[in-house]
Parts: sequence; C-alpha cells; structure tokens
Amino acid sequence: MNIEGILKTEPLGIRGSIAQAFPYLLCGVLKGIEVCKNEKYVVTGTQNITKSHEPTLWLPKHDSWDDLHNLGSLWWKIGKPPINGMARTKYFSNTVGSWLADTIMSNTVFVPLIRKKEWNGTEEERQRLNSLQLARLKTHYQRGIDLCIAAEGTSKSNGEIMMPRNGAYNVSQVDNKSVRCVPIGNTMDRMSGNKNRVFLNIGDPFYNTGSTSQAFNNILYGSWAKLNTFTLSQLAGYHIYNAAKNNQKVISFGTLATTFSNQADMLKSAGYHVDEDLVDSNKREHMWGNYLINAVDQNYLNEEGILNRSRILEEPTCKDWKKENILLYDVNRVKSVANIHSRIREILEI
Repeated sequence: MNIEGILKTEPLGIRGSIAQAFPYLLCGVLKGIEVCKNEKYVVTGTQNITKSHEPTLWLPKHDSWDDLHNLGSLWWKIGKPPINGMARTKYFSNTVGSWLADTIMSNTVFVPLIRKKEWNGTEEERQRLNSLQLARLKTHYQRGIDLCIAAEGTSKSNGEIMMPRNGAYNVSQVDNKSVRCVPIGNTMDRMSGNKNRVFLNIGDPFYNTGSTSQAFNNILYGSWAKLNTFTLSQLAGYHIYNAAKNNQKVISFGTLATTFSNQADMLKSAGYHVDEDLVDSNKREHMWGNYLINAVDQNYLNEEGILNRSRILEEPTCKDWKKENILLYDVNRVKSVANIHSRIREILEI
C-alpha cells in the first residue's frame, strides 16, 4: 500500500461523484448486515449527534468485529455518511476493502496504522509513516470530516473495559484547538436472545483542553464505564458466577430471576443504562428462558439448575474470552464498571 501516494490523491469527475455516493451505499449495506445479525439494536444519546455541525472525534468502546456494521448502522440511522478512522494494516492491506478505500472514496473509511510486529522495516520508517497517517486524520478534521477511533486498539479482552491507548489523544487537538470528542458505550448481550442484542449509548461531548494523555484516557475510560448497558446476561451471569465461586451447587431459577430484576430496577432508578426489556415482566421472562437455554447449551448448568463450577470459573487461554467463556467475559465487564461506581457495588452487593 503506497501510503504517501494515497495522501496526495484527490477525487476528480466521475470518481468524485462515486466517492460522494459510495459512503451512503456502504451505510445501507452495513444496515442490512446489522438487521440480519442482531435481534435488537438500541441507540440512546442521538442528541449528541444532531445538535452540532462541528466535526467530531467519535470514540466507541470496541467489543468485536460486529462493531463495523453496528456503528455503520448508527450513521445510517441518523443520516450521516461513514467517518474516517484508523485500523490495523493486517486487516485491510491487499483486500478489496482497501482498494475501494484507496481508489474510489474521496476519504478512506480506514486509515491504517502499522504496529511493530507487522513491520519489517526500520523503526524510524514505521514511525514516520504512522505520523503521516495521523497528520492525514487531522487534515480530514480540518475539512469538516468526522473521525472515528476505537481507542483500545483491539476487541480481544477478558471482558474488562481496557484503558485507551494514546491514538485518540494524539488527534484530540488540531492546530492547538481542541477537537469535539464523543464517547460511545457499546454493549452486546449474546445470551438472552436468539441473536445479538446491541446497545449503543452516545455520551456527552468533551474536549482535550491541554490535559495529559493519562488524564484524557481516564476521562474516556470513565465514560465507557458510565455508558455500559446492564443486560440480563450481565446480571444473571454475575450471580451464577458468584454462586459457583462460593461453592453453591444449585441455583433456583425463580429466586435468581427475582434478584436480578430487582437489581435492574434499582440500577435504572440510580440513573444507569439498563436494557428496557429487563423492566418489562413479559419480555424479561422470555429473555430469561432464552438465557437458560443458551446457558445449558454452553454447559454452565443443567435443566435442574445444578452448576458446572469448573466450566463457569474456567479462564480461557485465548486473548478473546468471549469466544470460550462468554459468562466470565460478561462478569468481568460488570466488575470493571462497578470498580469505579460505588453505587453499583452497593446494588449488586459486590
């Protein structure tokens, strides 16, 4: 990929027309994928999109590859084209996607950064090329184009919210002016539906007013925690995990359902984001049935409520825990959110 050549490319004639139309077509395609893959798709905080014409640095919590179509659908939902962002070169070099980005679109969907382990040249050359890419992002912002960076740098984790890397901080000021930054909480419930249930909470804007990278990253980390949506899978999973950790052999389905539904009401009253279906008794009962079916299928417990302690507490060997133990992944998300919110610890008795 000729990065420096791409930097100088400008659309002309027919190519420019295609470039203007293509982002909206792409949004439509991503919306179609989102509808096929998700059972529910909920967005809150859209006022933080529509009330400002100022270019924005969008900073979503990164959960999985599904973020590509889920976030793409978000722009379709509010009538905006895709934004620019950074991605790892190993995913987009020598692909049709990168060709479309580099050849057809006036502004690429992905601006690749090069990691050390993916680079065979000198460190000086790697840093130089990455500096060009960061400069390119800033140039796009100056032209009024929104930017999007998954600041954690990866979706592979044990479920805990990860501290952002410095990529977002590095583009949070352009020409000594603060960029409008908007965090997006991203929660996926993979256990209480037939397909994924997705919750995107768009947070309040903030600006980097000369703060250090650590201070900036702490603000973003705290925003992601606040914008988490408490789901049935998170609450039920936490109690099943706690029972197994305390050597409890069996759970009562009815007692557990009562416990997490009461906690959902308290979390909602305290101002936290909660899946609205959790406070609807009929919908909650349906989701609880789906969750138990999936929990039995994944060998966390059996139909009588007898717990498989070793399965529940088993820590995966891979970096992406949701692929091997989604229950423990959800539990770690709850814990990381509760770590910085004492009221949540009180409600969940952590």
